[in-house]
Amino acid sequence: MDRIRSLEERLNQNPSISNGRLVKTSRFLSRHLRHRPERLGLEVAPGGWVSVDSLLASCASHGLPITTAELAEVVARSDKPRFAFK
Repeated sequence: MDRIRSLEERLNQNPSISNGRLVKTSRFLSRHLRHRPERLGLEVAPGGWVSVDSLLASCASHGLPITTAELAEVVARSDKPRFAFK
């Protein structure tokens, strides 16, 4: 948990993706993870969790390739607690 917190602090200080890309990615993830995971072919586990690898592959195959670093930045910089790593 401390490692994730440290990563979040670094990303907030030195963002690597633009705000526009951040918003677009966050909206895409919200729409698909919260409302339509089946559109990405994702199986949501109890509690709303999905595999990071499955999520990244599904996003790429549906027109929005996301790196692990970008995903971590979206999680860290989100102003609402919509996303988390487990």
